[in-house]
Amino acid sequence: MKYNLLLLLTLISLCLSAQQKPEYPKPKKGYKMVILELPKMDNEKDYKVEIAFGIESKIGECSIPSFDFRGIKTEYLVPPYKWPYYVADADTIEIIEGSNTDKTCTSTKQILRKIISSNKEIENYSSSFIRHFYIPENWTLEYRIWKSNPEYTSIK
Repeated sequence: MKYNLLLLLTLISLCLSAQQKPEYPKPKKGYKMVILELPKMDNEKDYKVEIAFGIESKIGECSIPSFDFRGIKTEYLVPPYKWPYYVADADTIEIIEGSNTDKTCTSTKQILRKIISSNKEIENYSSSFIRHFYIPENWTLEYRIWKSNPEYTSIK
C-alpha cells in the first residue's frame, strides 16, 4: 500500500512539474525577447520554416541590400537540451548594399528600407515547438513558410 501511494504521489509530482512553463531569462540591455509560435497545419512534415531577421536602415534606392552578423547562439534553460532559446550575436553587424544590375536605376537617393539578414535558418515546421529569440531592440524577426513536394524526383 505504501509503495502504491508513493508511486501515485511521484506520478502526480511529475505531471505537475511537466505542465510548468519554463521561465526564460529577461533580455539583456538593448535586446528584446521575440516569440515565434507557428500556427497548427495539416501535414506539418511537408513544410519548412525559414527564419531571418530584419533591420531598417538608410541605403541607396537602387541597391539590393542585406546585412550580416555573427550568428545565432543556442542556449538552454536546462542543459544540455531542454527548453532552448536563441540569442543573436549582434555585436558587429555589416550592412551590405549590393549593386543593382538594373542599369535603368541611376538614383543616388538614400531611403529608409527594411533589410533582411543574409543569416537564415531553415527548420522543420513544428507548431508545437515555440521558439524564443533574443534580438536587438531595433531588429524584427522575419519568417516564411515553404511547402515541399512529399515525393522525390529521381535522376538517373
